[in-house]
Amino acid sequence: MTIGGSSEFKTRTQGLVGLKTVYGVEFKKYQPLDAGTQSTLLDLLKKDTVQAANLYTTDPAIVEDKLVVLEDPKNLFSSQNVTP
Repeated sequence: MTIGGSSEFKTRTQGLVGLKTVYGVEFKKYQPLDAGTQSTLLDLLKKDTVQAANLYTTDPAIVEDKLVVLEDPKNLFSSQNVTP
């Protein structure tokens, strides 16, 4: 599987490093993106260019596009809350 995310996702603990350390997960390929990362990732997911992506949990496209949110029982990733 290919995972996509911002360029720093590759080296962050809350990224590929943590996924490998905490869950033992390694991806075949990493697709780094920077400008317009969130909208580009959504397009790549819909086209099956990437099969996993680092999206913000507050992104309404998750519900709108019926994307599957993976569980994080070991709390590798912190919550992202919308605050008015």
